[in-house]
Amino acid sequence: MTKAKPSKAEICRRYKITAGTLTAWQAEGIDIHDEQAMAERNSRKHKSSGEELFDARLKKLKAEAVSATLKAAQLEGTLIDLAEAKTAIARIGAITKSLMLRMQADLPPALEGQSPSRMAKIIGQAVEAILTQLSDPEGLPWHE
Repeated sequence: MTKAKPSKAEICRRYKITAGTLTAWQAEGIDIHDEQAMAERNSRKHKSSGEELFDARLKKLKAEAVSATLKAAQLEGTLIDLAEAKTAIARIGAITKSLMLRMQADLPPALEGQSPSRMAKIIGQAVEAILTQLSDPEGLPWHE
């Protein structure tokens, strides 16, 4: 025995659509008795213009809230501008390069004639001096 097909009214209730919508879907070629086709088409229902307007306003409010949060964080000093960060990194790189080149020039005369253990100590002190200078932001030449 075959199962009776649901009436149009039952289909409308099941998918929470109007009879006009059901007729429009039939005109699109949807088989209203194919549950999979109906479920897929129902998932693509268009929102009303009121719902679309509400969604647009909600998205705008969320974007404004994120923007205000970022501006507040920047004013508090907990967020810096990307361009400022890139500039600071470039300056640190330039300073590090300069200090390393200076160490390359200073070390050979200091190491000449020294024992390996004394050489290791001299090199360690030179590296420590560079790291100390880099870790003190107020001691760096680009500190504002």
